[in-house]
Amino acid sequence: MKIPILSNLFDRLVKKRLQEFCNVQDALREVMLQKFFDKVRDIILKDDVLFDAMAKQRVLLLKQNRKPIAIFISEKVFENILSKTSIPQPFHKQFFRDGKIPITDIAKTSVYVSSVLTDAPLIVVGSIVWRSFNNESEVQNG
Repeated sequence: MKIPILSNLFDRLVKKRLQEFCNVQDALREVMLQKFFDKVRDIILKDDVLFDAMAKQRVLLLKQNRKPIAIFISEKVFENILSKTSIPQPFHKQFFRDGKIPITDIAKTSVYVSSVLTDAPLIVVGSIVWRSFNNESEVQNG
């Protein structure tokens, strides 16, 4: 037999404890994500091949008056990065596959994982300048 006053009290206490637990879990998840982001950024910047490819592509974009808007790394590179981090694998795979959310940012440019990128370890994508041949005007997008 349920006593309405007590059952409501217990329900509220359970909800309150559950909410406190969720807030703690969210805070822990946020700390873990921040550590992961920092670690991934450090790994990419310390990898000579990745850093060199990124720097050359950014210079090319700047010479064309284009701004870098995103960096994509291959899944192979991502797996290599994961092997150097201490965060559990399911955590990574669940959140970062196929560009759903960035894995870090470098110089205010978000870094994503792309399954489409297979021939290069990394690509820097820049804004595009569209030129109209009819009236030779320029429109800058994205």
